Amino acid sequence: LFLLPTPPQARRAAAMSTWRHVGMTYLKYADLCATHVTNCLKEPRKSKALSSTAMHVRVTAWEGGKKGKPEIVEKVAATG
Repeated sequence: LFLLPTPPQARRAAAMSTWRHVGMTYLKYADLCATHVTNCLKEPRKSKALSSTAMHVRVTAWEGGKKGKPEIVEKVAATG
């Protein structure tokens, strides 16, 4: 029985990350994994992990080479 070497395209396709294969970005994949891990925790660690997930981002739009007014986007921590 002879095994033929796989072509480079097949090796690259096999090595492709699952999250990329299904069309997710790495950040969405990481957020999904973190959510699943947090949901698996037992109290009191679960409530401590949920309390530290609140975050905010400041987004500033630039138009015509000038800085616009910053907008703060908040993500509220999920409950239970």
